Amino acid sequence: GDVTLKNLKLADTRLGEVALSQSELAPGATIVVAGSTTVAESDLPGPLANEVTAQATPKFGNSAPLTAKKSGQVTLFALPGISLTQQASTNIVNVGETVHYTFTVENIGNVTLVDVKIVDTRLGTIEVAGDAGLAPGTKRTQTVAYVVKQSDLPGPLNNVATVAGTPIYMAGVPGGAGQLTRSTGGTVSVSTSSVTLRHVIAGGITQPAMAF
Repeated sequence: GDVTLKNLKLADTRLGEVALSQSELAPGATIVVAGSTTVAESDLPGPLANEVTAQATPKFGNSAPLTAKKSGQVTLFALPGISLTQQASTNIVNVGETVHYTFTVENIGNVTLVDVKIVDTRLGTIEVAGDAGLAPGTKRTQTVAYVVKQSDLPGPLNNVATVAGTPIYMAGVPGGAGQLTRSTGGTVSVSTSSVTLRHVIAGGITQPAMAF
């Protein structure tokens, strides 16, 4: 305008009240101020919207206060990711022995994952993370024991494990939209033979014998 303004104020819906270097503004003059905010997971899926309001009163006369508003938005992107590895405690077993399967799940993205579970074709459902979910960069390890049964003969013990997790900002979206999955498989051989070692003592002489 063509008159000096006083009582300058600037307020933003995201930044709050923004400090100004002066409280008056001459005709044609400009003040430049800057503010910043850190994007949080709670801002997803976006966009990051804000509205800023400038207020001032003409320095002379009884003119009513002036107000100007401006809005804007920033598009947000997330990079969710998940990985899964498994390791069996042995690569060959006999009936009655136990195989320990160790699963490691890692959040390799930049947003928290919820509803993280492993579904294994041999071991069933394995819980990985609680209600808090799996934060970025976090690993969880679960070990499950499996006892080899007669019905597993002649082998091998094959399994496929699939981990699934949902980015926290997509939780509750119908149809499982945005869900991440990764799968890994493994094989353990089942032995069909056994070896028994014994010592037979007769007349003070040890006679080793091996029965197959």
